[in-house]
Amino acid sequence: MKFLSAILVATAVAFGALTIGFTAPGQAQDAAAAWKARTDAMKGSGGAAARINKAEDAKATVEDAKTIQANVAKLGGLFPAGSITPESRAKPEIWTNMDDFKAKIAAVQKEADTLVATAEKGDLAATKAQVPVVIAACNVCHSAYRGPAKQ
Repeated sequence: MKFLSAILVATAVAFGALTIGFTAPGQAQDAAAAWKARTDAMKGSGGAAARINKAEDAKATVEDAKTIQANVAKLGGLFPAGSITPESRAKPEIWTNMDDFKAKIAAVQKEADTLVATAEKGDLAATKAQVPVVIAACNVCHSAYRGPAKQ
C-alpha cells in the first residue's frame, strides 16, 4: 500500500511539473496580451481626450467620447490575475483589492458616460469641461494602483 501511495504521489508531482511547464509560457503570453490590451485602451483614451480638447466642433467630439467610454467599459476585464509583466506599472494591490479597483473603474465609467451624453448634446464647452473630470477619476485609480514609470 505504501508503494502504491508513493507511486501516486510521484505521478502527481510529475504531472504537476509537466502542467507548469506547459502552462507557464501560455500564462506569460496571456499576461503580455492583457498588458498590451490595457495599455492600448488607456493610450487610446488619452489620444481621444486630446482630440476632444482640440476640437472646434461639438460633433467632432462624439466619437472620441464614445472611444473613451468603450475603453473604460472593458478595463475591468483587462486585468486577469497574474497579468503583471516587466513593462507593467500595475501594482499587485489590484488583485488583492479587486472590489475597490472595480469601484474606481465604475467611477471613471460614470464620468465617461457623462462625457458621451454631453458630447451628444452638442455642447462643446461642456464636453471639454468634462474631460478633466474624467481624467481626475482616472488619476484616482492610477494613484492607488499604478506604479512609477519604468526607467
